[in-house]
Amino acid sequence: MEKHDSQTAIIGTNILYHRLARGMTYDALAHRLYVLQNLSVKPTALKHYERQGRLPAATLAAIAAVMQVDVARFYDPPDAAILLDRNTLKLITAYKTIKHQGRKDAILYLTRTLASK
Repeated sequence: MEKHDSQTAIIGTNILYHRLARGMTYDALAHRLYVLQNLSVKPTALKHYERQGRLPAATLAAIAAVMQVDVARFYDPPDAAILLDRNTLKLITAYKTIKHQGRKDAILYLTRTLASK
């Protein structure tokens, strides 16, 4: 993989991570970009940007402002925890939102059971 390709993958992964860590959907991010940054971006375009990691610098700066992170964080190599695939990140994010401890325990038990088969 070329350096440019690996850098765009890092940017996309970091945007995904920060979006999911805040529990934001593409629609919510697009709305906040519009309200807070006066930037009109379709949610489908955000999804494309996140997957490709290629987006205009102004859009990247606006996303960083909305997420309240330094834009440089999007260029940093991801932490080991971020190297998980998208579905794993989504599962972890959804799990974090479960309030009932018994339900969390049930999900953990189910996941371990399925993984052992």
